[in-house]
Amino acid sequence: MKSRLIKLFKKNETLDLKNLHCISFWTTGLNNEAQKDDILKLRMHDKVYLIREPKDTSDPNTIAVKTKNGASLGFVGKYRATKLAPLLDKNKVMPLAYIIDLKSDLKEDVFGVKIAIPMENATFKRFTRKGIDLSFNIETSDNGNPYLLLNCE
Repeated sequence: MKSRLIKLFKKNETLDLKNLHCISFWTTGLNNEAQKDDILKLRMHDKVYLIREPKDTSDPNTIAVKTKNGASLGFVGKYRATKLAPLLDKNKVMPLAYIIDLKSDLKEDVFGVKIAIPMENATFKRFTRKGIDLSFNIETSDNGNPYLLLNCE
C-alpha cells in the first residue's frame, strides 16, 4: 500500500482527491496570532504533513499538522488521533494530507484548516461511522451575544 501511494503522490503533484478514499476533518488547537498568519498564506490543495508526537505527555497519540516549512496548523483531534496514530506508526497511512477548506469566525479572523488524508479502502473503513459528523464553534458577537455555529457533514 505504501509504495502504491508513494507512486501516486510522485506521479501527480495536483492529485485529484475525488478518485481516492479520504477522511477529512478540521484541525484543532489553533489559538495564536502566529498560526493565523501562517493560515493566511495557505492555498487550497496545499500539501501538509502529519507529524507524530508520541512523547507528548498529555496524549501519546498526538499528531501535529504542519506545512512544508514547519508552520503549525494545529493538531488532529483526539478521537481521530486515537485511530490514526497507530496507522501512521505502522506506515499504513502516508503522513501527508491536503488542505480542502479554511474557516473563520464572525469577525472574519481565519482560524480553521480542514484537511483530507487519502488512504486505501480497508483503512478508510476504520474511520467511517454511521450518523452525522457534527462539528461546532461558539462565537460571541461584538455586542456580547453568543452564537452556536454548526458545521454538519
